[in-house]
Amino acid sequence: QNDDDWVYWVAQQGHSYKIRTSGLGPDADTYLYLYAPDGITLLESNDDYGGSLESQLEWTAPADGVYFIRIKQWNPSLGGCGTSYT
Repeated sequence: QNDDDWVYWVAQQGHSYKIRTSGLGPDADTYLYLYAPDGITLLESNDDYGGSLESQLEWTAPADGVYFIRIKQWNPSLGGCGTSYT
């Protein structure tokens, strides 16, 4: 399956951001990755935040720029509507 979702946004230097997944479907287990403006350099990642299968990153932008979030299903053999998230 290996279905990844990508999101990008323009971050402002010194601003703090909270990025999280919630409302997980019964088969969902998300993993978050935060990438630098080059889209390659991994800055942070998270799995199973706060004792749940949801993921969360709290991050302060070191510089203005476009940053990328990759959301991945932890178990690549599971897919479909049971792996939905918000």
